Amino acid sequence: AGAAPRRPAAAWRALSASAGKRYTIPSEKLQIKAVRSSGPGGQNVNKVATCVEVRFNVHEAEWLPEEVRERLAEQQQHRINKAGELVLTAQDERTQQMNRRLALRRVQELVDEAAVEPKERNMWEGLGDETKLKRKEQKRHRAKLKSHRRAGRNDGW
Repeated sequence: AGAAPRRPAAAWRALSASAGKRYTIPSEKLQIKAVRSSGPGGQNVNKVATCVEVRFNVHEAEWLPEEVRERLAEQQQHRINKAGELVLTAQDERTQQMNRRLALRRVQELVDEAAVEPKERNMWEGLGDETKLKRKEQKRHRAKLKSHRRAGRNDGW
């Protein structure tokens, strides 16, 4: 009892890393539409629009800072259509209300993930001259040991 809900690792990293940078999504900026779900479901799937589709234009989202919008557009480029709208659907649950909550939660997670600034990586410089000499000396030593082992054999090989 009391187990944490399962989330992708990236979502947990985004939530923990961006504790102070959580942007609230204004609901009037989202276009929420109920559509019919695809897949199995019997008669219910043809009668009830339980799938929820959430859209918002990433480039016109002035409630997000420019760098967050750019990261969101880059990270979710497969979900953005030619009009610049991020399109997200939720059809996992049986009711429209549950799918609506799920879709809004997913949009929030995507925004939170884009809000995390990537760490600046330090490029690897390579081995120093002293390290290279030390490595070559160790190789010479190892080769010498092995050659002495070979020289000491008299079993016909």
